[in-house]
Amino acid sequence: MNCQQSEIMFETLSRLAPPAALGTTHACRLCNHPAHPFTAVDFNKSCNNLPLERTGVLVEYFRCQRCELIFTDFFDRWSSDDFSRHIYNDRYIEVDPEYRMIRAKRTAEEIAPSFAGGEQCRILDYGSGAGSFEAEMRQRGFGNFASYDPFSQVERPQGQFDIVTCFDVIEHSPTPQQTLADIMSYVAPGGLALVGQTLQPADIDYQRGRWWYIAPRNGHVTFFSCETLHVYASANGLEFADFGNLFALTRAEPSDLTRKFIARRHPQSRRIVLHAPSKATGTQETWHEAEGEGTAAFRWTRLAEVSLGMHPTPRGLFRVVLRHLGARSKTFLEQSRICVGTQEQKISVHEDDIFAVFDLPFEAVREISLCTPQPFSDASAGTGTDLRAVGLAIACQA
Repeated sequence: MNCQQSEIMFETLSRLAPPAALGTTHACRLCNHPAHPFTAVDFNKSCNNLPLERTGVLVEYFRCQRCELIFTDFFDRWSSDDFSRHIYNDRYIEVDPEYRMIRAKRTAEEIAPSFAGGEQCRILDYGSGAGSFEAEMRQRGFGNFASYDPFSQVERPQGQFDIVTCFDVIEHSPTPQQTLADIMSYVAPGGLALVGQTLQPADIDYQRGRWWYIAPRNGHVTFFSCETLHVYASANGLEFADFGNLFALTRAEPSDLTRKFIARRHPQSRRIVLHAPSKATGTQETWHEAEGEGTAAFRWTRLAEVSLGMHPTPRGLFRVVLRHLGARSKTFLEQSRICVGTQEQKISVHEDDIFAVFDLPFEAVREISLCTPQPFSDASAGTGTDLRAVGLAIACQA
């Protein structure tokens, strides 16, 4: 690219960039909570680190404080023609060489055996590109297949489908809430949406813009974590099954095919939600009596270390979550920790949730504990007459 072409590229991209100054806080595009500036990279950064000339135009990304979604507003004013001209053009294959055939063949080889017995079911590949995945699946006996892509196969499909697949697509969407809703609108009762997506790594706070997947030249706009998907599923009445960088979204009463597929893929538990015991048997030394009723029931801790029981924990990244309804003080809460086996993490707090993120080397059944400063009473602090030593109030199982 010569100097004149570089100047034209800079001028064009600058015109298309959002008018707001760098550093502005935004509302999350999935859960509407505050999202703060996270990183900024040159427009020509690609997934394969192709040595493209720097444009001098920065693309800023934001990260949600609640659901961890990473996104940019850089492409908000882009038209379909803008995307076709500057991203999905003749040179796109250079920054994503597996786009046309390699990825589709590899995905079909991995997925088709899990759908054995469902060869006659109706399947839609959403964001299908050139339709390579449909061709590969038809070769494997899945003949009732349709493809849709807003750039290459623009005719929208009719009706609903037993399976909707969506591989390496949602990271390209500037409107993830609407895109996920559109995907689910095609899922028939009992069916599932199967989404292939590279999720944020455990050290994303360290890598930031160096993470290989943050690549505006590839059209990568939005990035998800496991927590992002849990939050989305919970807010929309969906079930979420995690298979690593592949996950399923389903509604109530899944079909036999959906149940078989999920069982065959062996879902992982990346989110362990724990509660105070609903019954105090054997726990009087560590918990006070339950207070409140129904969904508002809770127990105060009475010791500085409270076991939450033995639980299967996965290999890799996961989080432990508790709902807290009260604490001695903000400082008391901030000094509390969650322990999984021998690993200890400070808690994070969001609204009524306290949580800690763990990254462990192997699956095992481990003890999970809540560790706090020493509980104390109102009477000892001179703030009241209650003689009970209390720490955190943790919600009981509903």
